[in-house]
Amino acid sequence: MLLRRLVFSFVALCVFTTIQAQRSSVIYAEGLGNGLIYSVNFDTRILNRPDGPGIRLGGNILKAGGGNFVTFIPMQVNYVFGTKHGLELGAGMTFSRQKENGTPAETYLFANASVMYRYQAPKGFNFRIGWAPIFAPEEVGSLFSTKWFWLFPGVSVGYRF
Repeated sequence: MLLRRLVFSFVALCVFTTIQAQRSSVIYAEGLGNGLIYSVNFDTRILNRPDGPGIRLGGNILKAGGGNFVTFIPMQVNYVFGTKHGLELGAGMTFSRQKENGTPAETYLFANASVMYRYQAPKGFNFRIGWAPIFAPEEVGSLFSTKWFWLFPGVSVGYRF
């Protein structure tokens, strides 16, 4: 239940910071990265400017075969240094839940980070590329049989509004 509260709190923070004032926000699709294979993400700055502190929330659903599904939800706080061309540094967690044959199975929480080059036009096109390490401190059910650390590359394309 702690995980549900944590995810709910993070989602509420994303919504609150977006509603509070006009923010510099981005919707983007990421290949590899903190969502593992792919993810769709929402990123918003806490201050009303394109750089500085921000938060990110994403998600994906993978079909693992045989009616099994795995959901990944990357959540992160980050900081962007630079307005048009910048460095993004972030840290957070990726929540994962496996469903086997339609019934809920295991729930996992992984630490994640990001070190990304970020290009962002004042409005419109946004691009990110870099490293997105993920660390699993325990065995992850049928996905992985040992502890693991991945220094994943990540690339994303999106729209800034």
